[in-house]
Amino acid sequence: MEEKKQIDFKKFTSPSSSKMYLLKIAFYIIVLGGLIYLMKSKFNPKTKTIDDSTNEIQNITIDTSNTL
Repeated sequence: MEEKKQIDFKKFTSPSSSKMYLLKIAFYIIVLGGLIYLMKSKFNPKTKTIDDSTNEIQNITIDTSNTL
């Protein structure tokens, strides 16, 4: 009987990378994300809310009746 040839799939895979390389990539991604966040928060124009209570007159009544 003929023997079937076994295919070695492991020779087609890339070698595993070191943990230090993965930590460097994670660090760079975190730094880049932090920089993007800071740039967006710094240059994003925020609308200022005006407090209407400073233009309000309290405890005064205005007589609107016509006395002619």
